[in-house]
Amino acid sequence: MIYELIHLNKLYNLKNDPTLEIMVPELLDEKIRYNRKSILIIPGGGYDIVSNREADPIAFEFMLKSYTCFILHYSAKQDGYDPKYPTPQLEVMASMDYIRKNSDRFDIDINKITIMGFSAGGHLAASYGYLYKNDELCNLLNVEKENVKPNALCLAYPVITAINDTHLGTINNITGGEEKLLKELSVELHIDKDYPKTFIWTTEDDNTVPSISTKLMDEALNKAKVCHKTVIFKHGAHGLALAKEVGSPFYDLNKDMVNKEVQIWTELFDEFNKSIFS
Repeated sequence: MIYELIHLNKLYNLKNDPTLEIMVPELLDEKIRYNRKSILIIPGGGYDIVSNREADPIAFEFMLKSYTCFILHYSAKQDGYDPKYPTPQLEVMASMDYIRKNSDRFDIDINKITIMGFSAGGHLAASYGYLYKNDELCNLLNVEKENVKPNALCLAYPVITAINDTHLGTINNITGGEEKLLKELSVELHIDKDYPKTFIWTTEDDNTVPSISTKLMDEALNKAKVCHKTVIFKHGAHGLALAKEVGSPFYDLNKDMVNKEVQIWTELFDEFNKSIFS
């Protein structure tokens, strides 16, 4: 396996020190290797922290399915950074540019890159789905839009709306309390026919990020006729990640983090991913 840790601020005009963790599983089958799908993983944490549960365990799960995985450790308050827009979006943009420019070295198909975000990371991924086209942001990093475009998105219990029933901590952190940014960063208002193909899932009784975010996203994707799959499980706590014991800290104290019904989301995503890239 190839493993690398890249400090993106050494390569791009970024004010903080986000890192890109790279995990490339070794495959002997050349046909699979050079046609390999990849995932840029963006953990959650409300922009306060970068959740470890939604980082390495997710990468290991999908490496077993022959994906190359990249984990973005973006700017969050836990490291003393101000995560206000557009700082995290620029860090995603730098990651996408780096991944595509090094695709030969990682044996990946540049047309099969999915951004996978969890909770606040889901907001970051979903907002990036339209903000990557922003000329001002591209100019700040001196990158080409086609080089930083995601081919697909996977959004797990994401924060989507900033103006409806939402997770206020996430929205306050990304907007810095600026009311003028609420509509700009309310994802459901910016979906058009060119939005990336999207897999999205949540649980109906998520008591941290209300399921209305996923429902509004589904409505917007339907209206714009974007290829997507929405899965809403009936029960499940927020932040399930893989919904397995592995990667769930304090399992003995919080058995709600293991949910057999929800565990199938990785298979459902993989099926969706294979179908759109077939």
